[in-house]
Amino acid sequence: MDGVLCSKNFREFFGIILENADSLSALIELLRDNLSLINKEVSIGRLNFEVDKHFALEELGTEEMSCTIFSEDHYNPLEKMERRFKTMDNGSVYIELYATSGHIWNDEEKESIEFLLESLYAICAKTRAYVRLERLAVTDQLTEVLNNEGLSQYCEKLLIEGTIGEYTAVYSNIRNFKFINQHIGTRSGDKVLQAYAAKLVEYAGSGKVARLGGDTFMTLVKSKRAAKFIENAETITVWASEFIRFDLASKMGVYKIGPIDTINDILNRASIAYTAAKNSLNDIYVCFDPVIYRRSITENEISAVFHESLMNKEFMVYFQPKVRMDTGRLCGCEALVRWYRAGQIVPPNEFVPVLEKDGSVCDLDFYMLEETCRCIRYWLDNKIQPVRVSVNFSKIHLHNSRIADDIHDVLKRYDIPPKFIEIELTETSCHEDYNAMLSFIKDMRTRGFGISIDDFGTGYSSLNMLKDIHVDVIKLDKSFVDSIEESGESARIVIRNIVNTIIELGMEVIAEGVEKLSQVNFLEGIGCEMAQGYRFGKPMTEKNFTNALMSDMGFQINNI
Repeated sequence: MDGVLCSKNFREFFGIILENADSLSALIELLRDNLSLINKEVSIGRLNFEVDKHFALEELGTEEMSCTIFSEDHYNPLEKMERRFKTMDNGSVYIELYATSGHIWNDEEKESIEFLLESLYAICAKTRAYVRLERLAVTDQLTEVLNNEGLSQYCEKLLIEGTIGEYTAVYSNIRNFKFINQHIGTRSGDKVLQAYAAKLVEYAGSGKVARLGGDTFMTLVKSKRAAKFIENAETITVWASEFIRFDLASKMGVYKIGPIDTINDILNRASIAYTAAKNSLNDIYVCFDPVIYRRSITENEISAVFHESLMNKEFMVYFQPKVRMDTGRLCGCEALVRWYRAGQIVPPNEFVPVLEKDGSVCDLDFYMLEETCRCIRYWLDNKIQPVRVSVNFSKIHLHNSRIADDIHDVLKRYDIPPKFIEIELTETSCHEDYNAMLSFIKDMRTRGFGISIDDFGTGYSSLNMLKDIHVDVIKLDKSFVDSIEESGESARIVIRNIVNTIIELGMEVIAEGVEKLSQVNFLEGIGCEMAQGYRFGKPMTEKNFTNALMSDMGFQINNI
């Protein structure tokens, strides 16, 4: 036997098989092409191969579960050796060998064939393990759809084939999925994700689904059925159990793939479209277009240069006067940010929303507080009587349990009494983290700070909020002020009652965005004592506002 097994032909045969068999289908083809190398030494007339249903299609590389690998025209059906091997997952591999016509194997040949049977099974197991490892590398283990690497390989394959331009990419994220995990637990939540992914696979047809992480998916679907896929994927119903049902709504970004797009192009543009959909109140999905792309590039540039610009003090504080309408005298101001970048002013509405998204607005808010305190310190040191300055703070700060301490620490560094600072919060902040808001307001007012609510009237529960949150000042949103003339008597009735309610609750009210004398007359007539807007003054530089303080500047309403 040693002579046969150690022969040059046997060594060459096994060398070819071991080096090139990376799937069962490849193994079968290699056996067909190379069995002749050893056939004269072991006289094989026929070789049959069979696996059971435990083998997946990707492991086989073919839909055939059994085949005849090799057969001469005539073989000896009475001279047969066979082995059925059990796999670790209770599957089986069956290999059957017949001798050539008229041949009877001797003992040495039988030992060689026995060795051949066991070696073929070992190689079969090796190739199966290799395929499984490859599959693990490209498959999400929870949902069994593609993972990031699998998506990348699939896109590369389509690109090489020249068919990638036939597809549309749909980037989707399940809305509020974290609440499902909180409600039923992560284990049941995983089952929901599995069911959701299975539905995406069903709707994608011949396309592919990938899980990018968490509850975010990317689907490549043939463009001709993209509209139907999006319609189906808007809301997908899954059952966590017999009695628990979830209607999973998604926001989606859609990108029609170009003929030479890479995976990076596809991911980037589909995710940009998704971000636009996520930020939209009305759109369930947004299709990528050049306008969205340019806006995204601008946002990324703002985020990239922000901290450098902050260190370079490119952000300037401007002060917009607040005026008592009965006297026209200055009674306060609001600190507003202006960004001087490369010799130009970047409007706040272009960069503040971007900084809100990435959280950098918190750094900007404290920068503005520092600059305001520096100005107040200058006024005090030079015997200039300050007015109370309102400084805007984002709702993001409410996630910081030390926010009140951090604000107070800034004032301590400049030795500024809290009475000169008013922290201004938007109305929407009050709805998003109610308990944190109540605690913050109480803490700040106890320390002597003023608190104002900006943009009052833009939320859905403005009046209901008034009975629970007691602050120093309520700022009527500009949309209310504009409606004094635009919407007629009904708007005036609403505004009159809101102002009366605020005053009866012991809070002051200020109208923002006041531009016309008729607005001034109406507001003063219903008891709104303070106003802010172009009617009284545009935002001023630090120098100009300091001059206004020094001259005790008056804003004569009727003569403007």
